[in-house]
Parts: sequence; C-alpha cells; structure tokens
Amino acid sequence: MKRKKIITSLLIIFGLSLSSPSLATTNVYPLSIILNHHPKFRSLQAKNVEIVRKKFVREKKQLSASKQIKMKNLNSKLDFNFFNFESFSPSSGFNFPSFNSTFSYNNNGYASGVLGEELKGNKYAIIIGISNYPGTTIDLKYADDDAYIVKEILESQYNFPSENIFSFIDEGTGANNSQPTQATAQNIFNKINELKEKLGPEDELIFFFSGHGARGQANDRDSEFVDEAIVVHDGQNNIYIWDGQLRDWFSDFPTDRIVFIFDSCLSGGMTDLSAPGRIINMATQEFGFYDSAVELDNLGHGEFTYYFFIKAIKEKLGDVTPTDGLVSCEEAFDYANNNSIYDKPSIIDYFENDLYF
Repeated sequence: MKRKKIITSLLIIFGLSLSSPSLATTNVYPLSIILNHHPKFRSLQAKNVEIVRKKFVREKKQLSASKQIKMKNLNSKLDFNFFNFESFSPSSGFNFPSFNSTFSYNNNGYASGVLGEELKGNKYAIIIGISNYPGTTIDLKYADDDAYIVKEILESQYNFPSENIFSFIDEGTGANNSQPTQATAQNIFNKINELKEKLGPEDELIFFFSGHGARGQANDRDSEFVDEAIVVHDGQNNIYIWDGQLRDWFSDFPTDRIVFIFDSCLSGGMTDLSAPGRIINMATQEFGFYDSAVELDNLGHGEFTYYFFIKAIKEKLGDVTPTDGLVSCEEAFDYANNNSIYDKPSIIDYFENDLYF
C-alpha cells in the first residue's frame, strides 16, 4: 500500500495518472463552456522543448552564404501552466483513420493541371501572424506582414468575404495601424471551435500561420517520438500548440476542404493534420538541414509566404499548369518550392486534382 502511494505521488508530480480520463468521446461542445475545462484545450506534458527560431536573412544570396543567416535556438523552460492541466494515458490509444493518397509528383511539380471539385459553399480563413512575442528575445520582423498580405490576397484574388476572414496578429516593428485580435492560444482555439459549429460540408477553410516553431516530446496522442508545435502565447508566456493538438482541434470538422499553410520552422512536421480532402503546405522539411524557415529583409516577408502568395498568386507567376488565368494551391506551392533558396517546402495533398481557393 505504501509503495502504491509513493508511485502515485511520483506520477502526479510528473503530470501522469493511474486512471486517466478518456478523450475518445469528445466531439462538439457549446461555445459557452469554460475553456479551461474543455477536453481538447488541455495542458500537455512535454519535455526537451526547444523553440527553433525563424532565420533572419538581410539579403537574398546563395545558400552557401550561411553567415548572412541569423539563427539562434532558444532552449525554453518547460511551462506546465497551459491553462488547466488534464493528463491522460498515451496507451489509451487513438486510431487515426486510414485513407489513400490522391496526389502524385510529376516532373513539373505537384499541380496536375486539372481543377478538382469546384467550391459550392462559403469561404473562410483563419490567419495568424506573430512578430511580437512576449519579451524581446524571439521577436520577428515580418510574420505580421505575412498575415496582412495573405488576407489582402484572399480578398482580392479569391473573393473571400472580409467578414469571413479572422486575423490573429501581433505586430512587430513598422506594424500596420489596424488592431486585429491578439494571437493567443485561447483566441485561436475559440475561433476554430466557433467555425466548427458554423461551417457546412460544402464550405472551405484556409488556416495560415507565420511565426516560430518548436519541437519536443509531448503527450499529444500520436506515435511520434519527437513532436512539432507552432509557437503562440497567452499574453505573457510563449505557448506551444502541438501537432497532435491541432489534429484534435480539427478532427471532427464538418468540411473536408481545409488548406493549411505554415511558414515556420519545423512546419514539415505538421503532417498529423492529414485527412481526406485536405492540403498541408509547409515551408520546411520535418528533419535535417532544411527544417528551418527564413524571413528576408529585401523581400519584407517570410520566403515561403513571399513566393507562395505574392509571386505565384498576386503576380500570377504560378499560373503555368496550365496557363489559364487561375492559380491553384498546387501551382502556388510548386512556384514557392522551385524558387525558394533557403526554405525547402513540403506538401501533403489529399484533395483530388488541383484546388482553386
């Protein structure tokens, strides 16, 4: 009995439980629920967490000019105060649905030249750009500008209604004068849950993030030894939204037509979000030398955002497969992939043929 008490005490200290609550039955929750007690908005135990900062490049040069790149890995202290802590047993199991891949790579890229199913419903977007993090040590210069240009292009090029675009932007130096909603974890989660209640099966959602990425070992119900996260905040501290958490937040969305675009370090690890009908555009590879993203002074943006949205879509330089006046998501990715010098983008595409936003 004494031994059991000792073991129980140690498990509590490390955020574990002998009888953890099951999360398998969590589906739709009223927005009035207190977020601190929402099963999908929980604190996760994680260890060896490291924020991998976006590289800053003063001017566009060849990749060999590595001295032009400013990068510093920040070993962050573990923060267990991610709202209300709720532990669970990883052994409780989570069976992610299996499905067949519908994309293929040809010599010209990922665009097939054939447009897929036309959108029948409404267009929505969640746009996140964080240049001003708590404190001053990991601030970025252009992540907020990335978010603003994405919003502008979705409105002007693809006719997204402004009232259906939800911006969560924290501005850095030389920021826009408008005042969007602060990019806190709670605000982002709240909006995702709100849209989950609102969207229908024929609607479309774009989810864009520009900021820092992190990696560590998190209890986020996947089989990965190393997990990736996007770095947001709670107004005072940096907060990590892990890949498995994002998967849970989007797991029971009413529409399959969701496009994710991540311009952040380690974004190549966001493959947990894969599901039929979705496309995940990532600025980096998951591992190795190309797991870091960059922002450049002479571009005034993150490199991936610049080539994907400004050059490929706004200037229509991505309109090549075929040249028809329309730039699909796959064409924009191909252009960014072919023209980025520092970033090495990756894509997971489960939308049949090419998607036009």
